[in-house]
Amino acid sequence: MKRRKIALMYNPVSGQAKFKYKLDEITKLCQQNGAVLIPYRTEKENPELPDFLRDVEPDGVIAAGGDGTLHQAVDLLLKNNIDRPIGIIGSGTSNDFAAYLGVHNRLEEYVGKIAAGTAGMRAVDVGWANGRYFINVASAGMLTGVPHKVNTKLKNTFGRLAYYAGGLKEITKFKPLPLTIEAGGRIYREDTFLFVIINSDAVGSFRHVAKDIAVDDGLLDLLLVRWSNPAELLSLTASLAGGRGIGNAKNVVHIKSDRFVIAADSDEVESDLDGEIGPKLPLTVTAEAGALNFFCL
Repeated sequence: MKRRKIALMYNPVSGQAKFKYKLDEITKLCQQNGAVLIPYRTEKENPELPDFLRDVEPDGVIAAGGDGTLHQAVDLLLKNNIDRPIGIIGSGTSNDFAAYLGVHNRLEEYVGKIAAGTAGMRAVDVGWANGRYFINVASAGMLTGVPHKVNTKLKNTFGRLAYYAGGLKEITKFKPLPLTIEAGGRIYREDTFLFVIINSDAVGSFRHVAKDIAVDDGLLDLLLVRWSNPAELLSLTASLAGGRGIGNAKNVVHIKSDRFVIAADSDEVESDLDGEIGPKLPLTVTAEAGALNFFCL
């Protein structure tokens, strides 16, 4: 009997750097379900990984890490025309897309079905921003750069608390960000706190951030938070924490489109793609419908 082959891309330092303790469990699950696990330890840059995957010819790929690790995997697969379904083991500080798909913290069931060839499959839209793919979020403005300023040791020790502490420091330094946005045949000009262009409704460890968001509708959703006073910002945060969403909030602009062009008055505004440093504005963002197949339950 020919065994299925599963390539595992794992980030050894994501989350609390504990994924190495799961390797044996994942190997066992694959063997018990008729598959061979082939691990690849990722680095910041992985130039040899495309050739590795072509040589191995796996039946599927699993990305193990946080949102940044999944971002790397998605960008690599699509840019190199490697047509393989992908799964997620969320082991990072933030695991938004895994949570959205309902596979976070369901390791045994999920990996077992992938290995056995009985996992479901879902075609998912992907975003394209200035030459890079992203799977869940493209953003800029206040707080979006916090993950890059929190070192790995702090993230591994304090998890999300490290992000929140970094955010408090940023608030005192931030000024309104004037933006011009073209979408759906309209032009919007706003002084903003931040914006996020999202694929799913799970962002920044919050769920259900807005209504009617789907990863398979061929569209992306822009949520722009207008510049407002601290009390109003706290109210938005409370709504997010309570799972009530902010899509219809007074100081939030919600736009659906398959293409956005976003420019700032300054050419030094940096974006964030899935928790990784992205290109500077202006940003042209488009949706690529059904670009990747994801393993699901």
